[in-house]
Amino acid sequence: MKTTDVVILILISVLAFGYYVFYTWYYQSVPQTGISLLNTIPESKATDTILGFSPHPDDETIAVGGYIKTATDVGAKVWIVLVTDGNKHHLEKIRYNEFEKVTSSLGVPPSNLIYLNYPDGALQKEDQKTVQTFFMNIIYFIHPNIIFVPSPSDVHPDHKTTGLDVESVLANLKIKPVTYYYLVHFPNFPVPKRLKKNLYLTPPIKLLNFSKEWLSFPIASNIEDVKYNALLNYKTQLIYPPLDELIKSFVRRNELFVVNK
Repeated sequence: MKTTDVVILILISVLAFGYYVFYTWYYQSVPQTGISLLNTIPESKATDTILGFSPHPDDETIAVGGYIKTATDVGAKVWIVLVTDGNKHHLEKIRYNEFEKVTSSLGVPPSNLIYLNYPDGALQKEDQKTVQTFFMNIIYFIHPNIIFVPSPSDVHPDHKTTGLDVESVLANLKIKPVTYYYLVHFPNFPVPKRLKKNLYLTPPIKLLNFSKEWLSFPIASNIEDVKYNALLNYKTQLIYPPLDELIKSFVRRNELFVVNK
């Protein structure tokens, strides 16, 4: 090998390592010890009406499963809007069956599930005014005092679009429910991407700013187990190793949400 080739190879290696170090630093999460700095969201009450927006069959449990189970256990009413059909791999019927089975195990009856049937992976291509009108009508119909919705910072297009549309609707509504945003898809989040029941979810440092507050919802160990067992029923997703790792990495001692200040 020529000397120039060796030099070029070394430079490429140094640049690649430098990029890896920068990427890891730029997208790191708050250390585990930082969990004590986060305020907690209140536990739900029997008088609460909770509305969750789930872009796909599984997001409701990945991000909010612990809260949902805790809420239904005390008698709160929980409704879930399934925004897309989850049919990217032609598994709509199977995924809908999984969704109904899982949400039932969390205490949500089939009558409280709303299906919008938008195409999986293409929500951003739909007419957003129409999507927002559906969202607005549902919110007025349910009249929730608490809403859970994907964060607009989520890098998955369906999640981001759902979050932006709900945010736009809420800005023009007379009713003002407490709105918690959840994050599922973001670079290097959660850390680590594998099952670690003894760890906490902590927010990505890149998303910390003065206009938003990150909040933690502590989960009792028995509720954590219920959430884990519920997620195991999403068999169509767990067959893919990257998704299996991502989904199970949300089984932690808490769930994580952000609110606008």
